[in-house]
Amino acid sequence: MTSSISTPSDAVTVLVHGSEIARLARERFPDLRVLSAKDRASLEAHVADADVIVGSGIDFPVQILDKARRLRWFQSTSAGIDAILPIRDRVGDLIVTNARGIHADSIADFVMTGIGVMHWDFPRF
Repeated sequence: MTSSISTPSDAVTVLVHGSEIARLARERFPDLRVLSAKDRASLEAHVADADVIVGSGIDFPVQILDKARRLRWFQSTSAGIDAILPIRDRVGDLIVTNARGIHADSIADFVMTGIGVMHWDFPRF
């Protein structure tokens, strides 16, 4: 497969929280420029160049988005995007998506297991 990206500046820059997510993104999408923010200082150093941010409002304080010159997409790794609400009037055309439903099957299994445990009085054992 031939890449159509000629220089690093042409690449879409994705800023993620955590080195493991960054490693996986680089493996799966080698044409992306993936930056990892491990703390507030590295976040502030990279946010101006990010086209995409992947993380939660906890990982990426929304006030930092004011410094994001190129940002087009914020992918929340959680279902809730409440953290972005305080600046919703400043995000303009920013695409905001979340991970709603990602845990639906596992939470259903957890709840059904809990019902079985309580019904059969397993805590007694």
